Amino acid sequence: MFVANYTWSKAMDTQTVSNWSGGDSGLVQYTYNPMANYGPGNADMPNIFNFYVVYQLPVGKGKHFVNQGGVLNAVVGGWQVSSVFQAHSGSPYTPTMGTANLSGSLANNWYPNRVGGGTVPNPNINEWFNPAAFVEPAAYTFGDSGRNVLFGPSYKDLDISLSKGFPISKLGEGAKFEIRADAFDSLNNPNFGFPNSSIGTFGVGVISTANTSRTMQLGARLSF
Repeated sequence: MFVANYTWSKAMDTQTVSNWSGGDSGLVQYTYNPMANYGPGNADMPNIFNFYVVYQLPVGKGKHFVNQGGVLNAVVGGWQVSSVFQAHSGSPYTPTMGTANLSGSLANNWYPNRVGGGTVPNPNINEWFNPAAFVEPAAYTFGDSGRNVLFGPSYKDLDISLSKGFPISKLGEGAKFEIRADAFDSLNNPNFGFPNSSIGTFGVGVISTANTSRTMQLGARLSF
């Protein structure tokens, strides 16, 4: 069995959260002109691909290989592999001034002026965007750069599970004991976080965090 789906989308708003208590609410620069904050929503991921597969290995009693019962079937028969793969575009983020807010307002953040596109031809963790495309506005003015104008790294993850169930008739119909091995982010793909987007600070444009790493676990479950 397998399921695959692809979504292309675009999410635009002036504020992703519905109140002023969290999320990107601190990025509001000028409350009397909310449309100045209009841009991609925090959850805007233009491309999302999901794939899920379950495969019963053709080994053991009643199967193509090792079609026999007994101890050998109990060891190598009845195993099932399942996997989930997800890949999606990076999420948007907002360059803001990392220096003192000289706009004269009480806003938590001060947008820079945008003098260039900001993207680089071959982004990497040491230079994800071009900080020179953003400059400090004049004192007592708001910057003209927008909210969520750049996008972070894409995301790819492959999880794999291997499991086997042993029926236990004495505990009733459908009762079984299951053992499994799970590997999350099995390929150990580096899914990096957002770059430092505080203009005027040390390390701006550099990515220093990652979201996932390979994790493996063994488990057992009794169902009855």
